[in-house]
Amino acid sequence: TAEMLAIDKRPLMLIGACEAVAQLLFMIGASHLPGALLPVINQTYLVWNLLFAALVLKTKFRRSQLLGALIVMAGIMTAAAPPALLQLLPGGLGAGSAAAAAAAPLTPQVDPRYVAICVVCFAFPALASTVKERLFRSAREQLGRPLDIFMVNSFGSLFQSLFVLLLLPTTLSLHGISVSGLPAYLQRGATCLQGLSPACASDCTGAPLLPVAYVLMNLAFNIGMLQLLRSVGTVTTTI
Repeated sequence: TAEMLAIDKRPLMLIGACEAVAQLLFMIGASHLPGALLPVINQTYLVWNLLFAALVLKTKFRRSQLLGALIVMAGIMTAAAPPALLQLLPGGLGAGSAAAAAAAPLTPQVDPRYVAICVVCFAFPALASTVKERLFRSAREQLGRPLDIFMVNSFGSLFQSLFVLLLLPTTLSLHGISVSGLPAYLQRGATCLQGLSPACASDCTGAPLLPVAYVLMNLAFNIGMLQLLRSVGTVTTTI
């Protein structure tokens, strides 16, 4: 409606900026970490959600909820710790030092710097979710009815695209692509999207069906998450 379109767009700009920055930081951190560790680091999203809900929405949490967040952080630090460090710990972990030493050559080396980057990157989508919940609350009070989720999704995605373009030089440098080489890169991507093999001989099996299916599933997921967030809040949605 016209009333919904007239709401303050600054929260939506903040949402788009947070999601664009998170995408860039995750690209930096995840490319240097083993895939098995990423789902573990992803759990920090809940911790960031609790923090921002307390700061922005003034939500009060039970001790059991805070204890659960501390356990999550302890699990992250344990998973990211080198096997050599775990051998120095007393108790159960120290008792298994021989097994840890034997498994050390098979364990991928984890750089704590990239773990930290991934942990920080999840703060941005958590902040975006908190801003969305605050936006839904304020819009309900202002309009007297729920804010349309398609509007939030559309404007959020629009602003995210704009910030992704602003961060494009940094993203290209991470992939070793110059700005002048971007047109050729996009041309190869368009060729691959058609299911044809570009000049770089990349495997484009499944195109364009798989990319289109990904876009549709991502759209459905975002709408479902927004519906849930509007109904029960960001912390419950995360859980």
